[in-house]
Amino acid sequence: MVTEGSTESRPPFDELAELYDRFIGAMDREGNPARAWLLDRLDGGGRALDVGCGNGRNSRLVADRYREVVGVDISAGMLAVAAAKDNPPNVRYERRDVHDLSPGRDGVFDAVFAMNSLFAMGPPEAVLPVLRPLVAPGGRLVVLDVTRPDDVPAADVETRETFHPFEVAHTVYRLSGEVEDAVAALRYMLHPAWREMSAGLVPPALGAFRRAYETVFPGVEITPDVVPTLTGAVWRAPA
Repeated sequence: MVTEGSTESRPPFDELAELYDRFIGAMDREGNPARAWLLDRLDGGGRALDVGCGNGRNSRLVADRYREVVGVDISAGMLAVAAAKDNPPNVRYERRDVHDLSPGRDGVFDAVFAMNSLFAMGPPEAVLPVLRPLVAPGGRLVVLDVTRPDDVPAADVETRETFHPFEVAHTVYRLSGEVEDAVAALRYMLHPAWREMSAGLVPPALGAFRRAYETVFPGVEITPDVVPTLTGAVWRAPA
């Protein structure tokens, strides 16, 4: 089930939903290090919030660990794909902008988590203060997100977009062993909607990422390169 909430205009991800579903399928495979890292840090409880849930793969992944899992995403297309999956009854989806989330409306959660999604929602300085009050006392924030090395200027990241899709496709092939998955990744990252959107998405440098998280979440544990280009952040709220 998908519930409508406050949203912005139709996002580019709506056009990419089906391609994304196939592309990201490689991330669902057993033994994927990003998947294992996430599961190791989400140890169960009452309520969990999946921020930028996309096709719902991670919401379903942790459904047996939490009484209730809420997946939120701005893209109606992504949520339609998520809702069409075989979802456990304790998983529900809402079309929401991250900046509209609040404990007054949504309550608090034993786990607030996001994988490969927050960087597309705005600078950490704007997004993280929204997430902090959603974490229940004693609860946990778990994020795995895109960063760039401190010695790589933003301009170089933009230049890399000419060959980055082929790097990603190669990585997907190494993870899945399936040529079709690699082709889907390439089609996704060469799609005009993704190219237009990603042109304005420059991942934060690792140092800036670390400072932003440490400011909002004192004592946060930062783990660079959980997998290439993805940095982990784990924080436990005071009880």
